[in-house]
Amino acid sequence: MVNGCHASPEAYKPAGAAQARKGRCPAFGRRGLRGKGKARRMGVMRPGTCTGTAPQAGQKKEGAAVRLDKFTAKALGLSRSEARAAIRAGQIWMDGAVCRAPDARVPEGAAVSHAGRLLCAKEFVYIMLDKPKGVVSAAEDERDTTVVDLVRGEYPRRSLFPAGRLDKTSTGFVLLTDDGPFAHDILAPGRHVEKVYSVLLDTPLTQEMISGFEAGVCLADGSRMLPALARPGAQGPCSAEVVLRQGVYHQIKRMFGVYGAGVRELRRTAIGGVLLDGTLGPGGWRELTAQELALLQGKRS
Repeated sequence: MVNGCHASPEAYKPAGAAQARKGRCPAFGRRGLRGKGKARRMGVMRPGTCTGTAPQAGQKKEGAAVRLDKFTAKALGLSRSEARAAIRAGQIWMDGAVCRAPDARVPEGAAVSHAGRLLCAKEFVYIMLDKPKGVVSAAEDERDTTVVDLVRGEYPRRSLFPAGRLDKTSTGFVLLTDDGPFAHDILAPGRHVEKVYSVLLDTPLTQEMISGFEAGVCLADGSRMLPALARPGAQGPCSAEVVLRQGVYHQIKRMFGVYGAGVRELRRTAIGGVLLDGTLGPGGWRELTAQELALLQGKRS
């Protein structure tokens, strides 16, 4: 899988292995430019060669067409020079044929693949991660493993960061992305994006706590929190489910602390109506589906 896209290795192979080895892009490759005979004059393409075309001098480039090296770099998380090397080595296929021209144009809807896998050149990525204990919610840390470290191998060139944080001892849903405006909107105080937590206390949940959360808890420093929801959890009298619409440092621990209750475990289970995938497990992750992303983007308006 590459960036969430799949393709059968057989779907993008030319007719024969010899053609795969010799396949060049006539619009750019040396063989194409030096080709002779009636086929070249008539614009007939040899089997197993890509059909990308070079923009002519003075010709306006189509908005939907991007360079193959740029497309490949984005899809595989490579530098532009690494992408060009991969293309020239014959590792990239376009519409069923090897294309060795880094400056070939990729038309909208073209099938570009690498090692039999369809590539998707996404501008941004949005990742659901189940953060385990002991991992810090940061992009980099000199001492501890970060949430970004858990996915860095798959996205080596992406500048990922967590959109929001969980304490080192807390677990659950952390959203990773490289889309700054998206993260800003998700975290902006005025957006009031709901986040759901499963909490285990060192004392039973009381009606006083439930009512206090609904009214808006006044913390020890005098700051008043927005109204929140606290209700009995499924793990016994000391468990609770909490729904917040703001993000303040150690907010849940400080809110329960007003009532003399300590938080033993804290796990985030949902953000903006998107539920944490229970099949991931600690340290597991996957990209958001289109429906999940649309749901979060809807919370931005």
